[in-house]
Amino acid sequence: MIQLHDLTEYQKSICEMLWSCEGLDDVKFLLDYVLDESERKTALTLIEMMHMETLERDEGLDSVAPIVDKMLKNIMENSK
Repeated sequence: MIQLHDLTEYQKSICEMLWSCEGLDDVKFLLDYVLDESERKTALTLIEMMHMETLERDEGLDSVAPIVDKMLKNIMENSK
């Protein structure tokens, strides 16, 4: 499980929304239609933090890092 420390209540609420998504389409919908611009930027930052935490925690994920990077890039490019 990914753990992000020292988040504000605001950031925690955004994380809860992200974790409730069942897939990439849900994340894109959340970013594009549910969150306002400030929340969207926070969500994208938190997604990147999750990615970095995962890579730091599980060095074995280096082999899939390019796939995750591509997915994150697609999310960021395709949201608003």
